[in-house]
Amino acid sequence: MPSVPIDMPSEMVGVPNTCGLPPDCVTGVMAMSGSFEVIVDDGADRRSFKLNRSWVGLYLPPMIWRDLVDFSSGSVCMVLASDYYDERDYIRDYNALREAAGTGI
Repeated sequence: MPSVPIDMPSEMVGVPNTCGLPPDCVTGVMAMSGSFEVIVDDGADRRSFKLNRSWVGLYLPPMIWRDLVDFSSGSVCMVLASDYYDERDYIRDYNALREAAGTGI
């Protein structure tokens, strides 16, 4: 799959917890050191991306479930968000996200 440069929102303001997601938030995930896999799921499709270069990131629009797995030793993951962190905004259950997204359970 070829890399496609994209513009992130001009103001990424938060560094969220990597477990769960705020439903209206755009996020960017990067491997600053080492490598790991990002599994993304929109309720209809599930895909996996291996991140291992600090200049390559993964753009995730709102309502995309993500799992970060298979970290190499010494990995550093940076996740940027388009909104400030607020624990009350986070969806931490996959089925609750699918329900909120209207894709069922």
